[in-house]
Amino acid sequence: MHWILSISILIRLIALGWSIYYYHTLRDRRIFLFTTMFALMALRQIFTYSVLPPAALSSIDFRELPGLLVSLLAFLAMVFIIRLNDELIQQTKKLKQTEIQFQRLLNSVRDVVWAATPDGKIFYINSAAEKIYGRKAEDFLDHPELWLESVYPEDRDIAEESGKILLENGYVESEYRIVQPDGQIRWLNDRKTLIYDEEGKLIQIGGIATDITERKKAEKALQENLEYTNQLLQTTLDGYILADTEGQIVDVNPSYCQMVGYTKKELLQMNIRDVEGQLTPEEIEERINLMVRDGKARFETRHIHKDGHPVILDVSIVVLKSETRPLVAAFVRDVTRQRILEKELRESEQRYSQLFEEAPIPLWEEDFSRVKQYIQKLIQAGIKDFRKYFQEHPEAIQECASLVRVLDVNHAALQLHEAATKEMLIENLPRIFTENSYRAIIEQVVAIAEGRNSINLEGEVQTLQGKKIIINLVWTAIKGYEETLERVLLSTIDITEQKNLEKELRESEQRYSQLFEEAPIPLWEEDFSRVKQYIQKLKQTGIKDFRKYFQEHPEAMQECASLVRVLDVNHAALQLHETNSKETLIENLPRIFTKNSYRTFIDELVAIAEGRNYLNLEGEVQTLQGKKIIINLIWSVVQGYEETLERVLVSTIDITERVSALQEAEESRKQLRALAEYLQQVREDERLNVARELHDELGQILTVLKIDLNLIEKGIQQLGTSKARKLLEEARQMRQLIDGSIETVRRIIRDLRPEILDNLGLLPAIEWQLEELQKRTGIEGIFNSNVESLSLSKRESIAIFRIVQEALTNVARHSRAKHVYVDVKKENNRLHVKIRDDGIGIPREKLVHPTTFGLLGMQERAIFLGGKVDISAETEKGTTIEVTVPFESA
Repeated sequence: MHWILSISILIRLIALGWSIYYYHTLRDRRIFLFTTMFALMALRQIFTYSVLPPAALSSIDFRELPGLLVSLLAFLAMVFIIRLNDELIQQTKKLKQTEIQFQRLLNSVRDVVWAATPDGKIFYINSAAEKIYGRKAEDFLDHPELWLESVYPEDRDIAEESGKILLENGYVESEYRIVQPDGQIRWLNDRKTLIYDEEGKLIQIGGIATDITERKKAEKALQENLEYTNQLLQTTLDGYILADTEGQIVDVNPSYCQMVGYTKKELLQMNIRDVEGQLTPEEIEERINLMVRDGKARFETRHIHKDGHPVILDVSIVVLKSETRPLVAAFVRDVTRQRILEKELRESEQRYSQLFEEAPIPLWEEDFSRVKQYIQKLIQAGIKDFRKYFQEHPEAIQECASLVRVLDVNHAALQLHEAATKEMLIENLPRIFTENSYRAIIEQVVAIAEGRNSINLEGEVQTLQGKKIIINLVWTAIKGYEETLERVLLSTIDITEQKNLEKELRESEQRYSQLFEEAPIPLWEEDFSRVKQYIQKLKQTGIKDFRKYFQEHPEAMQECASLVRVLDVNHAALQLHETNSKETLIENLPRIFTKNSYRTFIDELVAIAEGRNYLNLEGEVQTLQGKKIIINLIWSVVQGYEETLERVLVSTIDITERVSALQEAEESRKQLRALAEYLQQVREDERLNVARELHDELGQILTVLKIDLNLIEKGIQQLGTSKARKLLEEARQMRQLIDGSIETVRRIIRDLRPEILDNLGLLPAIEWQLEELQKRTGIEGIFNSNVESLSLSKRESIAIFRIVQEALTNVARHSRAKHVYVDVKKENNRLHVKIRDDGIGIPREKLVHPTTFGLLGMQERAIFLGGKVDISAETEKGTTIEVTVPFESA
């Protein structure tokens, strides 16, 4: 029965090995129990049979079968359990493989991938951190603060702020710089997000950091390139137009604006059809479609200048593709003059086959290849500073000049150098150079040594007859020959006249300076640019009333005064302020100002704020010795500096004596008016006295005579004789004469001083005067007033009444009017009295004639009351006199 024992042991050993393997794989406690059980059973049975003698082994019977069956059943149970866990085993393997693959994937990406706990502690970061941050990934796991320490100091606020935004929004993307341990700076695009579980609980923070350093460099390079391109477009002599496929103009450069005479602002509101002068709208539409299809085009057309004349343009078109719409970029060159020349040349007998020969600019085509080879040898010999080398070795520059080979020269160059033929000019080439010419040759050779393909400079040459010419030389390697310099184009423009003009300008400036210095009028040249900038800042704060502002803020006015910079001051100004030195005057500038000076300075500041460039006013200054001077100040911006105010010319003429004379004249005028007012008052008082005397003396006498005559008449009537009747008739005539005399005295008294004026006031007196006028002349008088009563002094009532009286007297004497209207009203604390007639009007020459004393008297009476008299007249439409006096003064 040994086979039973062997099978039992074998089963137990197999089960033991299998259970150990799967326990190692699955870590299942049930398998561990089975493993332990099988191990103990196997060991017990092996031990048992190993200690038995061989003879005892033959006595083993079927009693071992139950153990075998138990082992077999246990083995089968374990197989069943393992089968149940087989799927778990496979999933475990796949999970481990997935984890390995994911780990490899994360380590293979170039971006830094990291994960952190909700409190910010990093528990995972891939190997890309070592390349981007220059630190080991484990350093970030051990030191969480290392992440913020790696951020560039100036960008730490951005990094910290991104954390706050992350907590608010759940996601954030930011860009900032980091510093590697070796000091290298890198740009990162950091994207972070919050990760929640199924219950909405924050479990971790995940993020990806991408190195965008190269992108930033590319963006910077692109921006610089765009700025360079824009600068090139703005400065090039060729015109530039950018339009959409509908022809709407999007952008233009200054050269094109100059070509067509419109401003950029005007062109941006226009369509290309508005300036196109050659094609019909249908042809324009067809051409645009062809350009969009082909992506480019080259043609010639005509655009209409703003003043109406056509401009011939050579147009090169490139269609630019964009995300929104295609745009058409056109580079245009004004070839109007060139086309006219071509037409003239075609009609002439001399035709040129190449543009080189037709160019109006003197052109040379030369071969500098041997010069470049010579330079290369010098470079190999260690020469670096070629300018210095050629200055110290003139024979070397002579050698270079001899290596240049002239390929061609155009007709304009022949004319410039007064040569009959090309051969004559080329054979006599050394004769066109002066000593100063070699400076330009040195610059050309230095440009070649520095690897440049173009140079623009000024130089000097001469004609074959020895006439010196100053030229602007443009040296350019022809495209395709930049390396060898076998073909180089030189243009030499005669700028002798321009240089002469510049010389004349310098001389003119010298004359201006001399005129400024020697002018008899005190002159100051000052810089108000910083003052204007200061006022612009005040405008941005909302200040509008600058006069009020500077009056309320004297410190601001003082600040502006300190910003004015004196550029120059002439000798007359030094004399005015009693000093011999400009430096002394400028250093002691505050001493020449008085308190009244700053009133004038405020006027200057207000003028600047209002955008004015000229100001004429009076002010006050003083000498350095303290003598006050009244000046007439003319403040004028020099032409060309209206925007910046960098140059302002200030002339200060001493008018102290003139002002004193005017003040004396004004004082004398006041005294004369006071005297006239006094005489008027004396006259009125005298009139009043005369009226009283007439009333009291002559009136009483006439009354007594009338009474006595009445008594005589009664006595004569009692006689009843014929002689008595005759005496009675004579007495009656005497009474009539006395009655007339009494009425005349009354009229004289009324004219001298109407009692109604003193007793009832101004308004009834004016109405009475109108009635009197109507009685005497038949002119109808109409009185109208919105004033019920006036509380006026006698002086005021008399003055206004006399003005009205004089006006009505003029109406009666001169107007030939049928009606006269007198209106009295109070308005805005002023009393208005208007006398208007419908007569023939006062001739203009009489209004201003110095002998019209009645009108002058009215003016003077109104002035005494602080008012005025306005007189207007129209032929055949009458005269209007309006008296206006302050009501308070009344």
